Amino acid sequence: MTEHSMPLESSKLPRHVAIIMDGNGRWAQRRGLKRVKGHVAGIASVRAVTRLARQLNLSYLTLFAFSDENWQRPALEIRVLMALLRRYLHRELAEMQNNQIALKAIGNLQQLPDKVLEDLERTIAATALWPRTWWPAASSPKTSTRPCFPVISTLRGCPTRT
Repeated sequence: MTEHSMPLESSKLPRHVAIIMDGNGRWAQRRGLKRVKGHVAGIASVRAVTRLARQLNLSYLTLFAFSDENWQRPALEIRVLMALLRRYLHRELAEMQNNQIALKAIGNLQQLPDKVLEDLERTIAATALWPRTWWPAASSPKTSTRPCFPVISTLRGCPTRT
């Protein structure tokens, strides 16, 4: 907390926060970087937001990360995004387990490449016993009515709907 910030009243915090993860590629381009660098920076943002949501004791966190329209991106960018998701699932598994966070995913998962879907299902199974739930999300509601793989997180042991 900075000297100018005010303490948060937990009773006034929302139970559910949803974030549309948009603009990572443009962020990188504005800085003269390749779009993929923006997507890599987005992973750090996901980690920071998830940790803060736990600290604030939020019940749900939904991250919209990939919409049907994103399949129209260049093939190389899509492959990079899927590789980043796989790497994230592998690297964050221990933290999810250590914090008793169960990963869940919703949306049109069958569109995901086989290896990505296998890693996602493996992570979901490996974290299924925990009372909290972290869902990576994937679709932007402003552009798609059919999400690809959105995720919701129950961070405080609240019941989840399946």
